[in-house]
Amino acid sequence: MEKIFTAIVCLISLLGYASACNAEAAGCNDASCAPANCKVDTLNSQSNDFNSFITQFDLYEKGFIDKNFFNTRRERAGEMHIEISKSKYSSFIPYDSTCNCKREELYYHPCYKIENSGFHIVGINGFCDFTATAAFPYCAELLITYDKSGNIIDFIIVGYYSDIEHCAIETTENDNELKVTQYSFNNEGLYSRAYSGVCKISEYTIKVNSNGIIDKNTTREYTGNVTLPLDW
Repeated sequence: MEKIFTAIVCLISLLGYASACNAEAAGCNDASCAPANCKVDTLNSQSNDFNSFITQFDLYEKGFIDKNFFNTRRERAGEMHIEISKSKYSSFIPYDSTCNCKREELYYHPCYKIENSGFHIVGINGFCDFTATAAFPYCAELLITYDKSGNIIDFIIVGYYSDIEHCAIETTENDNELKVTQYSFNNEGLYSRAYSGVCKISEYTIKVNSNGIIDKNTTREYTGNVTLPLDW
């Protein structure tokens, strides 16, 4: 049910904004430019108070990441405007540079945090209204680890949600490990929440190690027929 709220928020934004893409300038005009193909970098900005930043996140009592780790504060509180201030805390949030999302169109929503003896684990829901290389907005689940001083140890985008993408996150029997299935359709499904079609399916695990390094292990990639909606 938690993902239903996120999906609805994404859909509202989809209906409320037209895409301001510049695919031609980016040298990309097809589904290969979908957010799932993006690489990541970090924002270059002045450092801010990490202690203040980390208080944006509620402590995850389980002590290890699982499929519910990415439930945002606004989902739990039923409020729409719990966001992380980009002007104050951008230096602590990795930035997806390849998709060239406009800085002012990036929104970040705090999920949970885990405080280990040597580092922090944080979950963030990122939303982009306008991208240069994709014809649709998207949501992404970000997993970030920091040392006690607020330096980023590692970062990964766990998965994406959009009109042509869906991410299913499951808990494994191992602590701090997730099993993820990413579904990526072509543009024929744009603006539709219930359709059938052939899509690329990628299955992988993501694990946070004892030193804060995040490992991704792809176990299977294939093409299949899938009917949406899945587990929204």
